[in-house]
Amino acid sequence: MTALLAGLPGAAPAHVIGHSYGAFVALLAALALPSSVRSLTLFEPVAFGVLDPVRDADARAELTTMESSWGSTDEAHERWLRSFVEYWGGEGAWSALREEARAEFRRVGWVVREGVTSLAADTTPASAYAVLRCPVTLVTGELTPLAARRVVEQLASTIPTARKVTIPGAGHMAPLSHAPQVNAVILEALAAAAAPTPH
Repeated sequence: MTALLAGLPGAAPAHVIGHSYGAFVALLAALALPSSVRSLTLFEPVAFGVLDPVRDADARAELTTMESSWGSTDEAHERWLRSFVEYWGGEGAWSALREEARAEFRRVGWVVREGVTSLAADTTPASAYAVLRCPVTLVTGELTPLAARRVVEQLASTIPTARKVTIPGAGHMAPLSHAPQVNAVILEALAAAAAPTPH
């Protein structure tokens, strides 16, 4: 993403929107190239490095409920994928997917697994994001897993320009399940960030 931002015509700063892993990447890009980001609108960035080992021990423990072993067989891969999908979507979420969606998960499963592995290795503390000065809108779902909600809380209390928005009755996949509400928050954030700064 940093290469994309750096290559923008005229180096104009961009409004960056992301969900989950994409939102995490957007945060890191904003740290690396702050002058290239005009605003951030992020739905549950999975920046688990901000979770404090003591204060957020309950949230960290929740993350361990996901299947940890990728294994070497198709059956083991499917167990991991089921665990991943049901962590974010609730019990029965894997079975509720259309077969086409499950097949796509199986096809790109190793990429998903590598992404999760990279998140586990991230140790960027919440304090690192305190340097951000662009407008930041952090969005979470009322029913999303604790760890993701806690990340949003930590970032909202650390980033000086951040505001937090909660979508009632929604989970981590709210950009799909509650698209009108999420889109309204995004449009509001973009309008606010684009408004002239009063002098």
